[in-house]
Amino acid sequence: MSESCPYCEGSGKENCSWCYGDGKVECAGCEGSGKENCSECYCGNVDCQNCNGSGEIDCCDKHDSTCPDCDGSGEVSCPDCNGFDTIDCSDCNGCGKVDCSDCNGCGERDCKYCHGSGGK
Repeated sequence: MSESCPYCEGSGKENCSWCYGDGKVECAGCEGSGKENCSECYCGNVDCQNCNGSGEIDCCDKHDSTCPDCDGSGEVSCPDCNGFDTIDCSDCNGCGKVDCSDCNGCGERDCKYCHGSGGK
């Protein structure tokens, strides 16, 4: 019987280095409070527009990166019309960003010691 990986205890997974497995990180817009100063009356706090008052955002929203296939435009040349038109980029689904490179937005990644096998 093979021994379990001592780093992931046989699960084959480890926590994301950005969100520590939660899949969420503190919102930078409100520093995690969920509130921001009202931009109209300047005398009170309202729900943060960045996180909708939760104080957290998805890990991939903070640590996403520009899609390398479309350079962040969300569009690529249409292969069916010899580039005379554009279509949504299939790598990023037209949004121009790709998920957190560490956990792909799920909070976990393959264990770097056992490469996801869970064994030693």
